[in-house]
Amino acid sequence: MKYLVVMALLCHAVGAACASELKQSRFPAQVYSKHNYVLSVELFGTLEMVLDEGAKFKKGDTVFRLDTSLEQAQLKAYQQLEVLTQDQLAINRTIFANYKQMHERKALSEDLLSEKELSVINSEIQRTRNSVDIAQMRSAIKRKQFIAPFDGVVLERLSSPREVVQQGKKVVRILKDNDLYLKVKLPVSSLSNYALGKASVINGHLSLPIELDYVSQQVDKQTNTVEVSYALPDAPFRVNETVMITMPLNKEV
Repeated sequence: MKYLVVMALLCHAVGAACASELKQSRFPAQVYSKHNYVLSVELFGTLEMVLDEGAKFKKGDTVFRLDTSLEQAQLKAYQQLEVLTQDQLAINRTIFANYKQMHERKALSEDLLSEKELSVINSEIQRTRNSVDIAQMRSAIKRKQFIAPFDGVVLERLSSPREVVQQGKKVVRILKDNDLYLKVKLPVSSLSNYALGKASVINGHLSLPIELDYVSQQVDKQTNTVEVSYALPDAPFRVNETVMITMPLNKEV
């Protein structure tokens, strides 16, 4: 008697599982991104570092950087010259102030006063040039690297470290975090049979709910299917990866 009861329960469990399987279908889907960005270098140089394909980065991290040793050395030289120019300007201003007082007391000619005033003007011009040179060099150093404006991941590395790159050379393709989607082709004839808003993606032993993004209005005449897109949850999927999704049938089917 116990044997019959156990067998009955087992058959009931298997039947329920089979019924559950029959109420949903599996489809292959492709991971894609709506927005990815190709980064290029702004200036000629040697690529010092670039993140590897698949590497994740945070906002503020360096994605790639060109060698800036020459620019750093030139910047240091300009900064040293700036100190000297500032000192010389202070000296020339002091001298001019003294000469001006002497000129007011009629103890100095107009020509000598003009000469000292010209020295002050030349020092000010030199200081302005130094400031421009320093700003330009700092800008060049900044433009030889890319600082991430958001969290993301490197989809593809298009240049390698130590490579000499020309202006405009593509370096990496990056993706903004949480910007992955799935697209799946579903047969038009049975589209209404599926509960499109209750689909899940299989991730190992887990089944993660996915949010319906859109259902295309265009029919692929060759396969008689339509494209359905879903927003992916935060899971370790990669662009162009093929994954499986499950989709339950509508109750009335």
